[in-house]
Amino acid sequence: MAKPIYIICSESGAEDRISGRVSLFNLVEKIQIGKLPPDFKGIVISKGISLWVTAAWMRESEEEGTGEFDFETIVNMPGSAEPIEMMKGSFAFGKVFQRIMTRIEGHLPFSGSGTMTIQCRIRRAGSTVWSAQECPIILEEMALPIPPTEPTSPIDSRASSN
Repeated sequence: MAKPIYIICSESGAEDRISGRVSLFNLVEKIQIGKLPPDFKGIVISKGISLWVTAAWMRESEEEGTGEFDFETIVNMPGSAEPIEMMKGSFAFGKVFQRIMTRIEGHLPFSGSGTMTIQCRIRRAGSTVWSAQECPIILEEMALPIPPTEPTSPIDSRASSN
């Protein structure tokens, strides 16, 4: 089976088209999540998360490099038995290393504090045995600020311009 090299979660990244080198920006180890009080009345607009999951695998021999492999990127939420499938597909090793990059955009079903794991796994096509690597991300619950009940002016008339 191929050897897992690394899995990293970041907010964004870039891949150089000529060299194939990857730069990852703002590594994610913790996500702060908030809950509104149960008696809150109103509408809240929230921005979803944006994660780049980058996983690298290394073939262990020339012979292993032949043939198709299946891959999946899944998210395991704390307190949930069912993983969330984010991406799946297949590949063949073209070089010694194979990089799998998955973008996760939007909202995930956060239910509270705990540890979310993002897993990238591969197997030979037709096999039932997976090789996996995972990245834990701490989910930290925090109190959300309650917006004011009275409208406030966007301009402070006391402000001076210099």
